[in-house]
Amino acid sequence: MKQELEWYKLSVDLVQVMRHFGFRLTKKSSANNVRLKRIKDTGEKDLYIVKRNSQDHFTYWSPYEDQVKGSTIIDFVGNEIGTRNINNICRVVDDFLNGAQPIFSKGIKPTKTEDNIDQILSHTKKITHADYLIGRGIDKLTALQSPFKKVLRNFQFPGTSIKTNISAFLYNEDGICGLNVRNEDYSRNYGDRQSGVFLSSKTKDKTKLDTFFLLESFEDALAHFELYSEVLVNKNIRYGSTSGSLTSSQILTLDRIFRTHQPERICLGFDKDIEGFLYALKYLCQTTYGLTNDFKINDHVLKVQKGVEQNTFTFTPDTQIYDLGYFFNRIEIIVNKINNDSALYVGHQALFELSVSNEHISLVFQKNKFTLTKLFHLILELKFEPDSPFVLQLSQLKDFNEDLQAKKGIHSEWKLVRSADELVLEKS
Repeated sequence: MKQELEWYKLSVDLVQVMRHFGFRLTKKSSANNVRLKRIKDTGEKDLYIVKRNSQDHFTYWSPYEDQVKGSTIIDFVGNEIGTRNINNICRVVDDFLNGAQPIFSKGIKPTKTEDNIDQILSHTKKITHADYLIGRGIDKLTALQSPFKKVLRNFQFPGTSIKTNISAFLYNEDGICGLNVRNEDYSRNYGDRQSGVFLSSKTKDKTKLDTFFLLESFEDALAHFELYSEVLVNKNIRYGSTSGSLTSSQILTLDRIFRTHQPERICLGFDKDIEGFLYALKYLCQTTYGLTNDFKINDHVLKVQKGVEQNTFTFTPDTQIYDLGYFFNRIEIIVNKINNDSALYVGHQALFELSVSNEHISLVFQKNKFTLTKLFHLILELKFEPDSPFVLQLSQLKDFNEDLQAKKGIHSEWKLVRSADELVLEKS
């Protein structure tokens, strides 16, 4: 139970759990300083600030209550449901992870974020100006096709004459929760970007999806659709994007969408850089969708230090379910296979060095795209055997928008030309 509690403190997003109990992000909230408030029927306000502590636990404190300091998800849920029984607390958190309806304690009503979404949306209109998209090599007609025409808009900043901004609706379990606004020189998110994701419409009028494509930006979604529309014409597909870095709250939002639409394939197409690979790894570690093995991997293991070539990835399995030795042997089999298969590329040096100590199993590796790709497939096989809906789809350049520019011959360095049945990169 001690290790299971550790997993809850490390890996379950306390911000989303608080939203589940009626809290909403405040206007002053940011990625590094998450502030949430809730208003009771009496008019009394609860205000909490959420941060990770030195142990990487989600913790919260109140600027108004001295006794609320360094508290964890266990404390919060226990206070909300009025119990210190650990089993009951964990059961409520598990229900939340499995998509239970929001809970509002007696005398409490849900509050909206201080970003007035309705007011912000009033400054949007159907796309007539697409200069920003055209400048990135994306046809205006792509934005007007069925997957995107209901979720992309022009946005005019209040008090300005600029009408060429492109905005994308962000969605979470409450519906439209924010807006991602872009032009050549500007990018801003309004509302709740922590849990909100851009979502296109489905391309077919049926619930079950053939493929869901998850990318970093709505521009990448448009570019990917333009690049592969002929291949995807008979498929029921949907696009999603994170508008930048992937958050734990967005993973919860997306998992709920996947449970509803049950896509046969989920293509993770983040940018082809180190951060993009880390987002894909983060999703695999935190998602609960499509699991065939009931075990958990702590998400804090993904903190690969910038500027450091050699990094350590740590697994902390739930030893109440799996014996540590059994888990080590399973990883060792996969690691040995990857090391052997990769010998031609990396020479005699092993790609991963495996070790075990206390309750942790560690992999030491050199940080590069090749190794992170292998690490992705290692987690995939370990967590989802024998079948997984998740696949890694990589662009040829940094992202799919650059691929589209190369295909159209407007990229500054590269062009994509068709050779047989595939697109091949050539220097411009």
